[in-house]
This record gives sequence, C-alpha cells and structure tokens, in this order.
Amino acid sequence: MTSTTLQNLSTTTAAVPAGTGREVERGTRLRRVASGASVIAAGVVTLAGFLTCPWENLPGEDAYLQSLLSNPPMAMLSMVLLHYGYLLFVPTVFVLARLARRRSPKLAGAAVVLGVLGSGLSGLLVTDAYDLSLAQHVPFAQALAVEDGISVQGMLAIALPSAFGTIFGLVLVLAAMWRSRWINVVPMVLMLAGWVLGFGAHTLVRAGSGATLVAIALVTVGIRVLRMSDQEFATGERA
Repeated sequence: MTSTTLQNLSTTTAAVPAGTGREVERGTRLRRVASGASVIAAGVVTLAGFLTCPWENLPGEDAYLQSLLSNPPMAMLSMVLLHYGYLLFVPTVFVLARLARRRSPKLAGAAVVLGVLGSGLSGLLVTDAYDLSLAQHVPFAQALAVEDGISVQGMLAIALPSAFGTIFGLVLVLAAMWRSRWINVVPMVLMLAGWVLGFGAHTLVRAGSGATLVAIALVTVGIRVLRMSDQEFATGERA
C-alpha cells in the first residue's frame, strides 16, 4: 500500500464522526457555527436598527424629514444597523433553504428566489442618508418639495419587490424548515406576525414590537442550527 493511499485513508477517517459511518467534509463545523451566528445576527442587528431609529410618529414626508433632523447621529446609526441587518437576511435564507431542500424543495426554492429579490432592501437605506443631508443643508420647504418630486411609481417599483421579497422569503423559508421538521411552527408564525405588525409603522412601539417578533423567530432558528450536529448540517437530514 503506497504512502499516498495511507494518507488518503487517514484523511477520510479523520473526517468521519464516530458512529455515523458517513463522511463529513472538513470545515463543516465552522460553516455550521458561522451560519447559525449569521441567522441570529440578522434578527438582533435588524432589531437594533429599529430601536435606534428616531421614529416620526405621523405619516407624511414632512414628519419623516423632521424625525431625521431630530437626532441625526441616531438616524445614521439606525441606517447602518438596518443595512447590515437586511444584508444578513440573504445568507439566512440560503442557509435555511439548504437545510430544508430535501423534504421541502419547492418552498425552499421559492424562498431563495424571493430572498435574492429582497436583497435590494438594504440598498434603499442610502436614500435615507440623502434625505437627512437634504434636510440639513437646504431650507425645509425646499427639501420637502424635492421629496414630493420623487416619482412614486419608480420608488414603488424598487421598494415593493424588495420589501415583499424579504418578508415572504423569510416566511417561506421558515415554513420549509417546519415542513422539514427542523423546527416547530412557532418561529414561522412569529415571523409572519412580526412583519404584519410592523409593516408601514410610524411609531417605535409598533415597529419595534414587530421587529422583536422577527428577531425572536430568527434567534430561535439560529440556535437550532448551532445545536444540530455537523452530520445533520452537512446532509440536510435529521439524525
């Protein structure tokens, strides 16, 4: 038996967890921990972004601009946190869809498509930064006139697919995880309730409550990923 063959056998044996009889690729544990941490961070960072936002408490562009001017540093902090929180939704969907792919392939596939569409949500935070700068450097009436001059149809064409892609992508991927028996139905229900409660909110109480439900759902699922075995994570099958 050659030295190369002995080396290959040694490598394969080291990669097989005791008692499983199936090979697990090296680095699986690191990927599992990173994946679980990303799911948890998606919920926590997004919630932090909602809690630090200076909410307008009233509908309308004038109330929105006034809220930005009321606390510019907190407004910018909220934008940054929400940007990264929304970005983390994308790996969250991919990780959970991969785990659910065997028992619920259609839901998992639909969730990935919607999740990718929803990735544009983080980019919309740039408009808030421009709105803040506009309100700070030109007379308020002029800033409001510029805001009112934005094409509503154009903004809706960008914002609605991104928002609904994120919302339904996350709900569907948790439904796929439930159908695949990785989790119970509670995280999916919390996710849906959180988005419904917070959608279009103008107050911290309502928006923060919705974001809290979303965060609880993601933290719960993230912990489930951290607690599963490397074999389960690698194969997408429960032990």
